Amino acid sequence: MTRPAFTDHSNAGRISRSSLAAIFFSQLVLLTFVAVLIACYRSTWALSFMAGGAIHILPVTYFGWHMFRDTNTAAVNEFVQAFYRGEMVKFFLTALGFALAFNLLEPLHVPALFTGYGLMLVVHIIGVSRLSR
Repeated sequence: MTRPAFTDHSNAGRISRSSLAAIFFSQLVLLTFVAVLIACYRSTWALSFMAGGAIHILPVTYFGWHMFRDTNTAAVNEFVQAFYRGEMVKFFLTALGFALAFNLLEPLHVPALFTGYGLMLVVHIIGVSRLSR
């Protein structure tokens, strides 16, 4: 019986800064394109859609920057603490974004707000899953 050839998987599942930047750029392009299409129908919906997308993109961009700003983290504890701090700030920024949208956007189309947020969430999940293969 022959043994399978050795395969180096040391870079498998790693995501680089440039890969994350590509995901964020594609999200911005898609968000803008769809918002322009919606604006042809209703500008209020387009603004709400853009706000929902921004509520997702901005905290996730911060989290990606936070996790990749120091790639020489030696200790696992430091990495885990940085992850939790980044996740906590991301959660806070998302909650703040929704609070600001509900208080400052007048008039607000709530379904368009959540559609923009949800679409950017799906695009992000698909992008990260493709990169981590």
